[in-house]
Amino acid sequence: MNAEALSLEGTTLGQYALRERIGSGGMATVYRAVQPALNRDVAVKVLPLRLSSDATFVERFKQEAVAIARLRHPNILAVFDFGEQDGVMYMVTEFVGGGTLADKLGRPWPPSQVLALATPLAAALDYAHVHGIVHRDLKPANVLLTPSGEPILSDFGLARLLQSAQRLTASGAALGTPEYMAPEQAMGEAVGPAADIYAFGVILYEMLTGAVPFPGETPVAIILAHLHQPPPPLRRANPSLSEATEAVVMQCLAKEPTDRFPSATAAIQALEAEWGERVGPQGNSFELPPSFTSGVYTLSPSATDTPPATPVVEMARPASQWLEQTVEYGELRVDLGGERLLWNGQGMERARELLRQKLERLRAEGWEPAGSLRDPGVLRQGMSLRGPTIRAAVLPVRRIRPQPQPSD
Repeated sequence: MNAEALSLEGTTLGQYALRERIGSGGMATVYRAVQPALNRDVAVKVLPLRLSSDATFVERFKQEAVAIARLRHPNILAVFDFGEQDGVMYMVTEFVGGGTLADKLGRPWPPSQVLALATPLAAALDYAHVHGIVHRDLKPANVLLTPSGEPILSDFGLARLLQSAQRLTASGAALGTPEYMAPEQAMGEAVGPAADIYAFGVILYEMLTGAVPFPGETPVAIILAHLHQPPPPLRRANPSLSEATEAVVMQCLAKEPTDRFPSATAAIQALEAEWGERVGPQGNSFELPPSFTSGVYTLSPSATDTPPATPVVEMARPASQWLEQTVEYGELRVDLGGERLLWNGQGMERARELLRQKLERLRAEGWEPAGSLRDPGVLRQGMSLRGPTIRAAVLPVRRIRPQPQPSD
């Protein structure tokens, strides 16, 4: 079976029936497949035949399967199986059908959307680092999205165990994607978690501005820019960003690994501290529980009920400009750190139940959820010695009140 000359669509590898090719790269071709025994769709990564005859690449492929299969995190692609048939090496993972982060980029994202996606992605990256694994090729194309928009970190094809003494690549070889490559990685030096923090910073930069810091026309030009040029200021591309936000991303993109954040979650926490008064509605105008913040918005019946980035309270205006209803937006925040809930299906359901209980207390005052309890970003992730945990839940809510009409 020639995996390069022939398409494998319609064939079977082990117990997996390959249906369609859904992606390809230097390391492998990926097929959507069916596992009849469990009646489920899976993704099958097939090593090119030319690499299957190279013992070094085969060993790297095996190492990827074994190392990543040990990881258990909701935002890391699950590895199910690994095998060989007729000289074709393959690995089987869960199938994620929502496209990739790369499909969603090209324009600046609002801070709330950045946090919703980057927070679980940061937790997945830190989890891998704690278990001795560096991704080495973190980029938007390797961030899969579920249909609901949850990020899944994939393709550890260039990952290596930090404590492994075996070097499967030649000395001085640089592996990765130039646009997201840390300076030390571009130089072919040994890399650690700080290289992934750099790539994570490039992704943050791209989400906030709509472009990577060093686009370049050739790989060499891009690498030289990473090595010697400071990233263009974020505020030049997106003036709405604060200096503090720019400083957080720039710290991720520091040339020296020791100058970067110690973890991806630390960068997220710095952004949360800066955006805490920028992302959510502000300007309380009435009594609310301590865990609840609100802003008031006056809208016409024809206007959208999506709140503006900065809350506005309309005061006295001419009668002809009075609007007919007031929409009040807020956030219900529940601290779940004391619950010690693990970031898994059972923990998430318990967290949603606690959030639902808090929400019921507000319904008597006319508040309703402005989103689903299952929306990405509602549950906020933390870390403990036991692994990822649920530290908080944040649910947007709103209520609509009739706007008094002025007397003639």
